Amino acid sequence: MIKQEAITINTTRAAEIICDICGAPIKKDSFGNFYDHVHIEKQWGYLSGKDGEFDALDICEDCFDKIKNSIKK
Repeated sequence: MIKQEAITINTTRAAEIICDICGAPIKKDSFGNFYDHVHIEKQWGYLSGKDGEFDALDICEDCFDKIKNSIKK
């Protein structure tokens, strides 16, 4: 015999994503999925001036293109 019990699992999901450069919200498709964007995470290490700091950025496609086009190749 298997006796079952009810369990609750707490999870989170992104309700909104805002571009950290222009401030525009990242739009969702008809299924509730966010349109593609750039998400960058960096945990700074010992040999940096930011030892132990954590940075995260979300960048929309338009701002990414502007950044990419401003880089000298």
